[in-house]
Amino acid sequence: MDMQVLSFKVNEIQADALKEVANIGIGNATSALSEMLDRVILVTVPRLGIVPVERVMDQVGGAERPVAGVCLSVEGDINGHVAFVFEMEQAQYLIELLTGQTPSAEPMFDDLGQSALMEVGNILASAYINALTEMTNLSLRPSPPAFACDMAGAVATGILLEIGQVVENALVITVALLDENMVDGFFFFVPEPESLAVLLNALGVGE
Repeated sequence: MDMQVLSFKVNEIQADALKEVANIGIGNATSALSEMLDRVILVTVPRLGIVPVERVMDQVGGAERPVAGVCLSVEGDINGHVAFVFEMEQAQYLIELLTGQTPSAEPMFDDLGQSALMEVGNILASAYINALTEMTNLSLRPSPPAFACDMAGAVATGILLEIGQVVENALVITVALLDENMVDGFFFFVPEPESLAVLLNALGVGE
């Protein structure tokens, strides 16, 4: 059986609606992160792009760039996968803020570090999913978060293999977490076939 090719096409109105969901979802996570880190954390306005799959990981420095992050699957009225990915140095910085560990030359991804980073990613990704639910009345169930630490290309490939489809491009939402330093976080949302149309219809901006 031929595999369905998934390709995203959104107009300006639809893109604005998707960015608004991200803005609300990530914004809702700011207070929780600020409380967790015991400092003021700001989140920039999300930037949205439709990026060819082969260029997705260029967003974090290329396929060979070491990254760490959290992946979740979404099931329900729409199905897909979300991931929040940090460059390795920035992941270390977040872990330091959360655990108080002093940075070292090696990534601090022991059990404590993984747990801390998963908590950050889980808060951010779940906030996005909750915003989708509240704005669309769709029924969505996120999976427990899974920690990912690998080359960026391997992380992307793993997500796409889970979908089991030929994917031409991905919806990429990029935000930056800000304290006295800038920590770029890359949020990837890859719906399964037909789910994007369901989402856009629920947002009132379908074709």
